[in-house]
Amino acid sequence: MIDIKAEEAAGSQDDVYPNPAIVIGGAGVVGLISTLSLPWPVAVASTVLGTLMIAGAEVDARTFLLPDPVTLGAVICGILAAPLLNTTEPWTAVAETIARRLRRRLRLAQANRGPGPGRHQVRGRDRSVASA
Repeated sequence: MIDIKAEEAAGSQDDVYPNPAIVIGGAGVVGLISTLSLPWPVAVASTVLGTLMIAGAEVDARTFLLPDPVTLGAVICGILAAPLLNTTEPWTAVAETIARRLRRRLRLAQANRGPGPGRHQVRGRDRSVASA
């Protein structure tokens, strides 16, 4: 009989945390390029959002999951960065950012509706391993 611990079979909770060395190194590169090529408000927004993208990509490459803190952090930072990026109409930028986020969420909800498991449904086609 094979004795596998439940947390090893499902994946450890530590798997959803990004590797600090990769995130710090990536943030340094993104920050340097942003600082040298963009005005300061845009450089700050670019660095924060770029760091979140690197953290999400690193975890996703290992686990095929995007952790909620990374995706929620990116949404919140994107909404907060919108007025910095559009200084002529900051409230319009925030409203447009929120509207885009809600529209994207609605499209995902519609795409996941269907007869199979919701996580694997995309436009009515089951993309689970069993159908491959």
